[in-house]
Amino acid sequence: MLDNSAQSIRQSLDNLGAKDAYIQELQAAMAHKDSLNMPQLDQFFKLLERK
Repeated sequence: MLDNSAQSIRQSLDNLGAKDAYIQELQAAMAHKDSLNMPQLDQFFKLLERK
């Protein structure tokens, strides 16, 4: 029984680690997307100020 419990805990920790890695990848992708969009937004707002 203890072996099953320990194995279950290890599996849960592995799953949490995989989810953490996935979230970090998503955060990096969002930061990259935002850095690409920022110059476009800056230009858009400058165009609006001219009008």
